Amino acid sequence: MGTFIPALKRYETEIERLGPTITISGPAASGKSSAAKGVAKRLGMKHVSMGVVFREMANEQGLPLDEFLAKSTADFHERADARQLEYAMRGGVVIEGRLGAWVAGDHAQMRFWLTAPLRERGRRAADREGLSLDDAVRSVRKRDAIDVGNYKRIYGFDFTSLEPYNYVISNHLYDLHGTVDILAYLVSKAKNRLPASDTLK
Repeated sequence: MGTFIPALKRYETEIERLGPTITISGPAASGKSSAAKGVAKRLGMKHVSMGVVFREMANEQGLPLDEFLAKSTADFHERADARQLEYAMRGGVVIEGRLGAWVAGDHAQMRFWLTAPLRERGRRAADREGLSLDDAVRSVRKRDAIDVGNYKRIYGFDFTSLEPYNYVISNHLYDLHGTVDILAYLVSKAKNRLPASDTLK
């Protein structure tokens, strides 16, 4: 098996592998973006987020990101996912995104789901966006509902299903440094079973 999204299987090809692929996913304000950047830096791997993928595609069209997203055609999600899948197949990356584990599938050797209780995620969003805690909690709850609905409509599966993940970590008891410590430790302990990489510590 490769990717867990059947429509992407036609994009799978033989490709030179540069090392392991790690995915870090989770709901809104779960700390996945900061954790993925930290783990990639700690382990000397490339960090890839869907934001990076979108910017690459916009640059190729010579468009600002906002304009590119506004003009995206119906096959936008498939093309973006195919780009993310290419990174996963090549390896040597930490991929961060809500669907990273689904897209990468078995091309990722370690697939993490980061989460935290709703109120803690709301607190993080409040700190980041300058909102009141109550407003931030409502915003995070609304984003969760939108994500679940959109991915169910577009892909036909429950985005919150934990089936694709090797590890599920609630990081509400840890700061960013502690979360990165845990993730990097788990990856490093498994390094003898991961594809060879010159950069993995």
